[in-house]
Amino acid sequence: MDISFIYKSLKLTLLVSAALAVSFLYYFGPRVSLGLISGSLWNLANILLFIRLSKALTQDSPRKRDIFFLALLKFAGLYAAGYFIVSRSGFSLYGICLGFSMFFLVVFCQSMGMVFTRKRINYVRP
Repeated sequence: MDISFIYKSLKLTLLVSAALAVSFLYYFGPRVSLGLISGSLWNLANILLFIRLSKALTQDSPRKRDIFFLALLKFAGLYAAGYFIVSRSGFSLYGICLGFSMFFLVVFCQSMGMVFTRKRINYVRP
């Protein structure tokens, strides 16, 4: 399995989160909808930074400056923003938790679809 599966899952997560946020806005109000969007965007940014950091670390000649700034952005900046979203905002914690776990639900549903339709995954044996 290559990295394109993760990128497709990120795009699908963004689409599903936007659709759910619109429906949650109608049924539950803006607090839950904004919590869903903020949790989902935070998780997508976290996964994208993780991918970039892991690619930077596994290069043949890793650049320490890039690794330092990516780690600083991910661990200090992103987690400080997550703390601010949870503690200071008026967003619903249920919406934030649902938004945060949305990517994992999308990946689970996609993988179950692959299993039940017996779709082949591009896997190259070492």
